[in-house]
Amino acid sequence: MDAYQDIFPFKRILSLDLLIEFWEDVARDETAALHAVARRVLDELESAPELRGEIADLSVLDRHSSLVSLIMSALFPAARRTDYVSAALVPYQMLSVFSTSGFEKLGILDNFHTRTTITGTPVDAEGMVMGKAVSAYQKILEYHYQILDTPEYPIIYTANAEEDGLPRYYSLSFDSRYAVPRPTGSLPKISQEQLAQVSEDPMNLETWKQI
Repeated sequence: MDAYQDIFPFKRILSLDLLIEFWEDVARDETAALHAVARRVLDELESAPELRGEIADLSVLDRHSSLVSLIMSALFPAARRTDYVSAALVPYQMLSVFSTSGFEKLGILDNFHTRTTITGTPVDAEGMVMGKAVSAYQKILEYHYQILDTPEYPIIYTANAEEDGLPRYYSLSFDSRYAVPRPTGSLPKISQEQLAQVSEDPMNLETWKQI
């Protein structure tokens, strides 16, 4: 995959700030069911300021693993972590920063390229990196231009069950609610003609780059 890393056109930053803002909102509501948990999160963050803002060194998460687990409980309820198959990834990278035991047991990240198909076609490294770049462009259209035109492709991961060795098929989805595109300058205007071009051939990365 390293040969295709330069395909991705944007800087990717890991941050827990949106999750922390969720807990700050809960802490302000004294009637909220999770108010006590929210207060604990904020109290512990006082001694872990490096969990705010950009997190460039992922070892920070390991040093504060219990607090990170508490923060992540906003997305991963503690009572469901054994049966949930889910993970939090560095934006647009196949790099997990938090995952459930069910996700780890399936080995999804380690075996993604050998056990995953998209619309029935095996996923290779180049196609995966290109797909993430196109997905980022589509996220920008949605977030900054309120244009919802994101085609959905079935992503299927196959794993053999331990109890009988038979294959099990898992439909994978990526939730980008917490992947927020931040412009470094003014946003360009996009014409209807340009939108038509990317709509006709959404996997053409060169067309996206020209917008």
